[in-house]
Amino acid sequence: MIVRKTEREILLSRYQSNQSELVVVYGRRRIGKTYLINNVFEGRFFFCFTGLVNSNKKETLHEFTRELKERGLKDVPAVDSWFDAFAQLRRLVEQAPETAEKKVIFLDEMPWMDTHKSRFLAAFEYFFNGWASSRKDILLIVCGSMTSWIIKKILFNKGGLYNRATCLMKLKPFTLAECAQFYQSKGISLSAADQLESYMVFGGVPYYHNLLEPKFSLAGNIDQICFGENAKLVSEFERLFSTMFIHNQVYIQVIETLYKKKKGLTRAELITAAKLTNGGALTTILKDLEDCDFIRSYRPFNNKKQNTLYQLYDPFLLFHLNFLADRQQTGSFWSIFTQTPAHNAWSGYAFEMLCLHHLPQIQKALGISGVITKYCSWYGKYGKNSAQIDLVLDRADNVINICEMKFTPAEFELTKAEQEKLVQRRELF
Repeated sequence: MIVRKTEREILLSRYQSNQSELVVVYGRRRIGKTYLINNVFEGRFFFCFTGLVNSNKKETLHEFTRELKERGLKDVPAVDSWFDAFAQLRRLVEQAPETAEKKVIFLDEMPWMDTHKSRFLAAFEYFFNGWASSRKDILLIVCGSMTSWIIKKILFNKGGLYNRATCLMKLKPFTLAECAQFYQSKGISLSAADQLESYMVFGGVPYYHNLLEPKFSLAGNIDQICFGENAKLVSEFERLFSTMFIHNQVYIQVIETLYKKKKGLTRAELITAAKLTNGGALTTILKDLEDCDFIRSYRPFNNKKQNTLYQLYDPFLLFHLNFLADRQQTGSFWSIFTQTPAHNAWSGYAFEMLCLHHLPQIQKALGISGVITKYCSWYGKYGKNSAQIDLVLDRADNVINICEMKFTPAEFELTKAEQEKLVQRRELF
């Protein structure tokens, strides 16, 4: 595997350790969690099971026991509790021949197993704490797209799973460099400009980039994937939220409200605009969306009120709300749209969001990657003059970098007029 090299090495190190391991892999839907684990441990799984979306306890337990039988466990009784189910999994392990290799147990989409009143989590705690952790030959990998469930129930568990995970791995979106490696591995040839535009549409989500076909241009691919007949991503927005969040309509309401204000909204402004109730539920929603890399929170530079702004900055969600939400554009829309001035307007803001997803890379390019830095924006008004700076690097070494982000189809030329604007902004700042 070319991409996710670091993550692959971490998983293999846990496989080769001299103790049993509980590895937690999480991240937003479509980010490549299952693909990574399957790729690393292909042919070495001892037991695998994937939770069933919108299913009940009885159906899930039935499929779990069926998988036990297929893995070679004989005389499996009908089970009606997760305690019994995990007892049967223990029996499957204990009857297996002893080897020097770890037994890899992979529970995918684990949050979907935790159905109402199922006591799944209690049974899982007992299975790992009461038995698996005392052995040396178990590599138990749990995974899930409901990031909020993983964080609350596993990472911040206050019961038997507290501090029990031996490895926590959050998969982040690809960077531009990782996308380039991915294209190369797939035989997809894109110019540098097209690679930027692809990221501005799909973000760093591997699943979306995997839909690209080498025989089409980038514009042709976007038409096929997003606007064509049977387009695979036309309903992706709804699928994302329905499978990642239980009360998904409130999450969508927050996302759609933030979309209307490019620079973001304070909590108070969001409550007013979306007609939400202030309280712990909203705090949870905002944290969940930030954990999924859908939104970011930041504070404007030198803001005495310390008002945190929440900003929608996931490229695909922005693209969906801009072009797919009303379902009016179809066919070869993107191929035509790229030839219009409106495309230039869209590109400018989309490129700013791309830059916000690559702040460590920008810092490295400036030669200051070793300096602790706060990322923020700035707006100032003095008399008749006002200015806005979208990216301020507030450095711990008492230096401030102010950055202007521009996207042009050709090489950027710094004209005298443009230079005067930049100087004026710096002086106002």
